[in-house]
Amino acid sequence: MKRYLLSLILIFPALSSLTGQDMYKSELHSKVTISGYITDSKNGEHLAGVTVIDVKNKTGTSANAYGFYSITIPAGDYELHYSYIGYQTILKNGRTDNNLTLAIAMTAAEINLGEVVIKGRRTDENIRSNEMSVAKLDIKTIKMVPSLLGEVDLVKVLQLLPGVQTTSEGATGFSVRGGN
Repeated sequence: MKRYLLSLILIFPALSSLTGQDMYKSELHSKVTISGYITDSKNGEHLAGVTVIDVKNKTGTSANAYGFYSITIPAGDYELHYSYIGYQTILKNGRTDNNLTLAIAMTAAEINLGEVVIKGRRTDENIRSNEMSVAKLDIKTIKMVPSLLGEVDLVKVLQLLPGVQTTSEGATGFSVRGGN
């Protein structure tokens, strides 16, 4: 009886390790890898950066600089979307229980744009004529100047404008310096 128990104790861990290995193998086989190269269908150049998404399993990857991609997904059904800017999206779906190699050739998408209209405006569009050193005064500005004996002195208002300078206090002439 002791021998029977001793042999059972020694055999039991060996049996449990075998079942553990079987479980590990089944986990390995539950995942598959789909890989391949993605090229341009017209000239055969490898396309770098193509997005590969398995919509069914919600995983994705992108192609490397050589156009190679590799995506690991659970075994069974897959639905792969290959997309790249300027190219038509490709949809591949199927079922696999083993690793799979898929070579993809993408076709450029031709997009016709509408008419492009370029409009320009002159920066000096609001200028109507070549007037030099013209100062325009409205009534509100004139009324803001301090008045003497109730009346606004129009000559004094003109003297206060920038660039205007009198020749003398009693003279009637004005001279303009510089000019704005």
